[in-house]
Formats: sequence, C-alpha cells, structure tokens
Amino acid sequence: MTYTPTQWKDGDLVTSAKLNKLEQGVAAGGGAFFVHCTVTYDEEEGEDIGPLDKTWNEISEAAESGPVILVINGDE
Repeated sequence: MTYTPTQWKDGDLVTSAKLNKLEQGVAAGGGAFFVHCTVTYDEEEGEDIGPLDKTWNEISEAAESGPVILVINGDE
C-alpha cells in the first residue's frame, strides 16, 4: 500500500488518527531518524531554536539512508 501524505493547511487540527497514519507510513518505509529540539520565544530576542539532540554528523549520516524528522517542542 502506498503512503499518501496529508496535505496540511493552516488551522488544521492534529488528531491521533492523523499522527497514527504518519507513524504507520514511517514504519512501512523502514523507519526514520528523529531529531528533537525545543523552540523558545522571547519578546526581545524573538524565536530561537534550542540545541538539537543529535550532532550534524549523525543527522547527515542518517539522511543518506532514510528520512530525518525534526520534532519541535514549544517552550511554554
């Protein structure tokens, strides 16, 4: 079965069904390499992406063999 990506638009609701569809598509494609980071916002400094939990070399090597997915957590 071929994976059909969701065409996201501004205002779309993220649901467990849509996330599960993504998870199943990734698993069927052989997996993915996840990179996590936190985005913070300061009124004076603006938006800042915090440190990644993987090195550039790890990300680069993973990208040669499959998808790399950036997971961004918001700082509240």
